[in-house]
Amino acid sequence: MKPVIDAVVKLVNTIRSRGLTHRKFRDFLQSVLSEYSDVLYYTEVRWLSAGCVFERVWQLKDDIVSFFHEKQCSAECEMLEDTE
Repeated sequence: MKPVIDAVVKLVNTIRSRGLTHRKFRDFLQSVLSEYSDVLYYTEVRWLSAGCVFERVWQLKDDIVSFFHEKQCSAECEMLEDTE
């Protein structure tokens, strides 16, 4: 379970930690008329929210993959594309 947590936290932090990337991601979600407008932020202090963060990432999986492919940064979302 730890590798999955680390991969999701890294992905969320990649989106949320850079202001420009975060704004572009929110704009991207609006342009594709996504149900959600943002990913949830996760830190170890808020460990109880881990389930909500994973659920949101799973629901936005296709949009996140499309966003990173559009930016030519597919290395960040390899975990989401892995079928296993």
